[in-house]
Amino acid sequence: MEIAEVVDRGSLKTYLDGLPDDVGAQTAKYVARRAAARVAPVALLFFAKNTPVGKDKVTALPIFGAITMTQVARLVPTAASTFAAAAFAAAFAAASAVASASAVASAASATADASAIWQGVRDDLAQTDFQTRTPLWPDDAMPQDIANDWSAARIAFAADKTGHDWRFWIACYDRILTGKNIHADLLAPILSNLTKEDWLGDPALVTPLFDDVLAVYTLEDFTAQNPYGHRAKINRETDKLLLVPVEVIDLGEVIKKARRFLREFNVRCKKEGGHNQMGAVVKAVISPEIEALKRKLKQHEADPQALHDEIVRSTRHINRLIREKGHDGFSAAESLTEDFGSLASDICLLSEPVRRSVDRKLTMQIERTSTAELAMAALSCHGLEGDGEGQMRVFAALAKKVLLDPNSDIEERKMAWQFAVDVSTRAALEVNQLNAIDPANKTSIGKTVKNVADIAGAADKIGDVAQEALQEGYLGLSYLSQYIPGLGG
Repeated sequence: MEIAEVVDRGSLKTYLDGLPDDVGAQTAKYVARRAAARVAPVALLFFAKNTPVGKDKVTALPIFGAITMTQVARLVPTAASTFAAAAFAAAFAAASAVASASAVASAASATADASAIWQGVRDDLAQTDFQTRTPLWPDDAMPQDIANDWSAARIAFAADKTGHDWRFWIACYDRILTGKNIHADLLAPILSNLTKEDWLGDPALVTPLFDDVLAVYTLEDFTAQNPYGHRAKINRETDKLLLVPVEVIDLGEVIKKARRFLREFNVRCKKEGGHNQMGAVVKAVISPEIEALKRKLKQHEADPQALHDEIVRSTRHINRLIREKGHDGFSAAESLTEDFGSLASDICLLSEPVRRSVDRKLTMQIERTSTAELAMAALSCHGLEGDGEGQMRVFAALAKKVLLDPNSDIEERKMAWQFAVDVSTRAALEVNQLNAIDPANKTSIGKTVKNVADIAGAADKIGDVAQEALQEGYLGLSYLSQYIPGLGG
């Protein structure tokens, strides 16, 4: 029998019966788990609107638990045996205890598009690797009725009058729904310790156990939205950094900004002349590079990839020239490279091909990143955390944790690194601009990390390795290099 012939329960049973015993059993489990997860919004909406339900005051917790445990058991087979049998029983029994399985099934069949459901089943039958992450609905063809139920359930959970926090469970189901990584390895040990009483008890005692996993989801989702799509903004009332969306500009505006930054550099050099004419000296050192960049701006005004690469190359060359001539710390040059860093991010934001290109290079870069550089990035995040509020504080703390964790994987480090470099550069730019506009009322932002003793325990000799990074000429994190010139000394 061919998979294409599976169109209802009878034909599904016939197909499964025709498979070898071990293959048939595994396939049946796989199909059943994903089918249950597909129609879960029907039951979840019921609980979201009626929690707690029945004499046992059952909540949506065991429904979410059942979905999550079955997915983790599939992705981490060794974990399945550690899940308490009673917990599994509670998770599945909860739905039937309040709304019978037949009621849920009839609701699903009444609201769902049967053709989409059976197409999903056929896709599952064709799957040979049961540990591969794939979306629940083929081609994102989630039936509108089920999509509406999930949307309504999310709203109802957010407005839960009992005060329960359902954010982790919503985020986890969303990931199952779209085939994203649920980090089963992180979930397995937590789920293994939960009992029937836990699942049928107060969600407020269970959900916080998953806070660290939710933090991982949050950081990944934030970066996935667009790692270049956020910038730092100073809240003058609190003198703290906020994380806000970046306005997308076209390539023409990027070039206008580049030319404005070059003009501002000339003005800064004149202001910072002094008795030793340092401004004129530094300008003379990097003037050939600046003139070459001006020509490239015109040449690549319609090519985002070429313009991005030229700006990055020019920035690195300017940094190298300044180091070689012993002019490290000259603020006009540092401001210029910070400005160029924001331009590179602006181009990434407006061009998907450039983002993909940068992402490939970043993967290779992270694999070669030294301990000193990771420590430098972690310190930058520490500064953003201390000087930030709201999302800035949350994401900076998460990124710092990842950068200091030797067991973090390459994707986690890449996201944390990108946050540290891009947002810290924009933060330094914001601080510089504000202080230039109102020098009489300079912000105190940037002083938080002048003393790194409070995170010395996070990494051995963190001050020394950060100082090593500065000595190596790692100037990509100007948020730190500007405010802690004596770091580690």
